[in-house]
Amino acid sequence: MSQILSQILLYLTDFGKFMQKVAGDFGAAGDSSGWLVILFFIFVVFLVGFTLGRTRMLLALVSIYAAAFIENRFAYFDAVRGYFNPPTGGVPEYWVHIGLFIALYVIVFNILNRSILKHRLAVKEASVLAISLEAILIIGLLASIIVAYLPTDQLKFLPANLLKYFSTKNAQFIWAILPLVAALFLRGKRDI
Repeated sequence: MSQILSQILLYLTDFGKFMQKVAGDFGAAGDSSGWLVILFFIFVVFLVGFTLGRTRMLLALVSIYAAAFIENRFAYFDAVRGYFNPPTGGVPEYWVHIGLFIALYVIVFNILNRSILKHRLAVKEASVLAISLEAILIIGLLASIIVAYLPTDQLKFLPANLLKYFSTKNAQFIWAILPLVAALFLRGKRDI
């Protein structure tokens, strides 16, 4: 029994050293924040992809585009900002933008989920690979939208190697287009 435990401990220490060596590529030696972000991203992809399913992921995609469009043109933003930023201090403006975007996303998603559009977009469930790819693209689109709201002084807290894939104008354009292209090529048979 002690041999088994010592072998498990040996594997765990070797795994820790391996992860520390690999994580060193993201920043200072032993800095594993990049890997934590990647592992969290993978967890969220699987959680979103398999919880929502393909039909609701398409609704989520439409909701993201609608919420981003509405948030940029929201006529009452100054009133909302004034509510959250009283003269004695308050929430930074970028948090108001992010909160408004998320609130609009939830509202639009719930409206579309209860509308006839859900039945028009209904497709048979796809393979695990297709669902994972669509979830990655949707989460990437969400990340690029949220990173776009952050001021440059807040971006320094995110891993620089990952940030270049979400914060540049080219990256944001690619994240905006890829989910649409994937939806065209990964469409399944309609569920009649």
